[in-house]
Amino acid sequence: MEKTSSFAQNLSPEDVDYLKQIARKTCARVASASRMDAGASIRWEPLGCKDGVDLYMGAIPDERVRSKARKYMCGVTYIMADIDDVVHLFHSKTTLQRRKQAEPQARFNAFERDVLNTRTLHKIRKRTSANPRHAISLKWMRLGSSITDMEDRDFVYLECQDTIFDEKLQRRGWVCSMHSVHLPSCPVLDGYVRGSLYRSGYVVRETSTPGTLELVCIMDMDFKGTLSDPATNLWLKARVLTVSGVRQHFESQWNQQHPPLQAPPAPEPEVTASNCAACNDELNMYNPSAICANCHQAVCPACSCDILETNQVWCTACLIQAKNAQLVANDPVPEEGEALEEDDGIENAAPEEGGPADESFVHHEVTGNQVQEDEAEPASALTSASSSLDVIAGVVQPAGFFASCWAADDIVVPAWDTDVAAVQDAVAALSSVESQDPLLQLALARLQRAKTLDEQKTRLAIAQYYVAETTA
Repeated sequence: MEKTSSFAQNLSPEDVDYLKQIARKTCARVASASRMDAGASIRWEPLGCKDGVDLYMGAIPDERVRSKARKYMCGVTYIMADIDDVVHLFHSKTTLQRRKQAEPQARFNAFERDVLNTRTLHKIRKRTSANPRHAISLKWMRLGSSITDMEDRDFVYLECQDTIFDEKLQRRGWVCSMHSVHLPSCPVLDGYVRGSLYRSGYVVRETSTPGTLELVCIMDMDFKGTLSDPATNLWLKARVLTVSGVRQHFESQWNQQHPPLQAPPAPEPEVTASNCAACNDELNMYNPSAICANCHQAVCPACSCDILETNQVWCTACLIQAKNAQLVANDPVPEEGEALEEDDGIENAAPEEGGPADESFVHHEVTGNQVQEDEAEPASALTSASSSLDVIAGVVQPAGFFASCWAADDIVVPAWDTDVAAVQDAVAALSSVESQDPLLQLALARLQRAKTLDEQKTRLAIAQYYVAETTA
């Protein structure tokens, strides 16, 4: 392209006046066509929405136009900015060039790339500090093609920027119109196909929401050359979607000035269940449920424990797991033959006086009354339990082990390696037992609801114990 100084010398005063008239007429036509209400000069048909931009297709208003390659498309979006901020963005080429030089790997959105690919040939009317929103200039724009064997397009057009006022809605706005011109001093460049712009541009209007503007992009383009309809629609759609780059620019500024607040923690989901997750007992108004703070399952009062220090409810299974994990981490299992010191593990597990209590463990001291109650238990149970303590100290035992220790010597408890058939036979033998003892009835009912073999073994031992007590 020729230098700006030499190009301006080829424009006579009559040419400049003619260009000003075209600029003002195009500016008014673009402002009228951008209205999306009944008063618009174009009837827009919606196409859909992409990247936050509503797309519309319109008919060419000039009936004399017979070129099928011309398409009229419109894109509408909303931005959080004022009119002066938008005007400044349209004149930000110098800032973008500095950023490109400082950051060679910087990425630019579609609108910013358009600004970088545009060159001002001549300023017919320059911006002033008194009227920064009004300017008329001749520009050259390049559109690169990403399709193989398709030539790039360039445009020489007249750009007019001016303020507008909607008397019907009593709202201000700003328009940047574009219209192609053919000048002898701007010949077609090698490697390019010279396209045409008609009544195209950007329109910004105030909305009923303070601080929010409506941004409309209208493109009436003829890409010239050999171009299929799908390629024409795709290229035109990309031109209209440049307004999404304007929206992204101001959204980025807004996010930097207004960092997002930390979202409050999500409330724990409500758990509804009809049976206890631990013992499978029915939950009702007489047997209310509680939600474990660890596993978030509904358990009955018998299978839960209140942690007073944290005002939480934990199920017994989670408490046992947490305690076992603490014992494994702090107190390694003693080697064979090594004797445990008196009260070993109890001092470590109990919280220090005045210190915070462990949520996963509630320690109860042994009182004299409890010792007397323990002495009142059957001698066989005490003998069985005491003989097993030396073996199980510091080791987590399987389900059903302690029930076998509680059982009397004359009760037959299935061995841990007994097959399933033997356990089922023992359960079936107890199904015909009839008794008025409420504890025995509860033990038999829980035995029938056992889900696993370990649960059956444990509850079988308890039921057999109560059977022996009632028949004694």
